[in-house]
Amino acid sequence: MTFASGSPFFMRRALERRVEPALVIDDPWPRWFLGAKSLATTATVGRFHADWSPRLTALAGARTVARVRAARPDIVFALMASPLAHLLVDEFRVVHASDTTLHAMFGYYNSFDKFSASTRRGGEIIEAKVLRGAFLSVFASDWARQSAIRDYGVPPAVAHDFAWGANVDNVRGAARKLPAGELRFLFNGVDWKRKGGAIAVSTIAELTRRGIPARLDVIGRTDAVMRGAPTPANVTFHGFIGKTTETGASKFNRLYADATFFLLPTQAECFGISFAEAAHHGLPCIGTATGGVPAAVRHGVTGLLLPPGAPAAAYADAIMELTSSPPAYEAMSRAALADAAARLNWDTWAEKVATAVSHRLSGGA
Repeated sequence: MTFASGSPFFMRRALERRVEPALVIDDPWPRWFLGAKSLATTATVGRFHADWSPRLTALAGARTVARVRAARPDIVFALMASPLAHLLVDEFRVVHASDTTLHAMFGYYNSFDKFSASTRRGGEIIEAKVLRGAFLSVFASDWARQSAIRDYGVPPAVAHDFAWGANVDNVRGAARKLPAGELRFLFNGVDWKRKGGAIAVSTIAELTRRGIPARLDVIGRTDAVMRGAPTPANVTFHGFIGKTTETGASKFNRLYADATFFLLPTQAECFGISFAEAAHHGLPCIGTATGGVPAAVRHGVTGLLLPPGAPAAAYADAIMELTSSPPAYEAMSRAALADAAARLNWDTWAEKVATAVSHRLSGGA
C-alpha cells in the first residue's frame, strides 16, 4: 500500500526488488474522498483533516481493505499511510514506515498546531492503533523511533530506525575540491519559513559583508518570498523544478553539481530528503540539529549542524571555519559520498527492512 510519487514510490520500488508483491495499491482513496478532504481542509483553514477521522477513513478505505483481503498477503507494507494502516493492523501483519509520529508533530510543525481538538483526537486514535498494532514500525530516524516508544508505548524491539535514501536516480557525484573563488550555496525547500530560507539569504549577505564571495541558488520558491524587498544580486530563485522530466532532472542535478555547499537552516524537519540528495552529489551540508536531521547529516563528518535558532552570523562563522581548511572540506565531501553509498540510499533501506521482517517472522524479538 503506497502512493505513486515521492518517497513512498522509491520505497516501493526498492522493496519490490526484494519481495514478491501480491498487490500494489497506488490509489488507495476514492476520488470523492480526495475532493472532500481538500475542500474541508481549505474551508476550515487547516483545522479539519478528513484523513485523521477514524469514521471517514473507514468509509473511504473500505474498497482498499477489500482488495487487500482478496490478495491475502503475508505482509502489508504501509508506506507513510497511517490513515489506511489503522484499518488493517487487526487483520494483517502491517509494516508501518514513516519519518515521524503524529504526536511528534504537535508543537513542532506549525501546520499541525492548527488542528481542531476533534481532528487531533481522531488522529491520535488512528496513530496509536497503527503503532501499537503494527507487526513492525520503521522510521527514518531515532528521533521518530523514540517518539513511538515514549509517546505510544511501542516496544523497542518492534520499532527500528533506518535512514532514508535520495529521491533521485542515476546520480554519480564526485569528490569536491574547495574552489579558489566564489562559494556557491544551494537551498532546496518549498516551506520558506520552516526551512529557514530567510536565514539562508542572510547568511549569504553576512559572508558577502565579510568579504567572502558567495552566491545562493534557491530551488522550490520564487522571489515572491522576498515580499517586495529587492532580491540580492547574488541570490537566484529557480522556482519549482520537477525531477520527473529530463529537462527538470538535468537542471536539478546541475545545480547540485555546481554548488560548494548545501545550505538548509531548517527549523523543523522530520528527516530531510534533500540532505540525502546532497550527499549523493558529494556536497557537504550546512543545516540544523533538529528533529531527524542528525540521521541525514553526520555532524562534523558529512556536514555541520547548528543549534535551532542559530543566527546567520553563526552559520557564516561555521562556513568560514570549514573553508579555512581545504583538506577538511574535501574529506567531508568524500565522507558524504561514502555515506550515500553505504547508508543514505533506498536499496540499503529496503535491505534493512526485509532483514527486520524476516527476523520478526522467524520469532526474533
